[in-house]
Amino acid sequence: MRPAVALVALSLAMPSFAFAQATTSPSAAPSSRTTTGSGTSSTMTPSERDAQSALEREGYTQIRDIKSTSDGVSGKAMKDGQEVSVSVDSSGKVKRR
Repeated sequence: MRPAVALVALSLAMPSFAFAQATTSPSAAPSSRTTTGSGTSSTMTPSERDAQSALEREGYTQIRDIKSTSDGVSGKAMKDGQEVSVSVDSSGKVKRR
């Protein structure tokens, strides 16, 4: 078998996940509504993004499970080393629940 043909055959035989692992950052965690730091998810509504910003300004981190409710937006986040449930009303006021 010629070297070029052998290389093509070898690359076809390798599992595709090996290529994905080489290009995927370990910090890139796919999630539709979970965010870390100041990043926002593209599936979030404008009010959910506003709520996330309000939580970040109040010092909350690891904000996740953000969802719109009849009372505003709720989710979970970390603050002072504790995981807490939070909500943000339509005026932007943050409350621990």
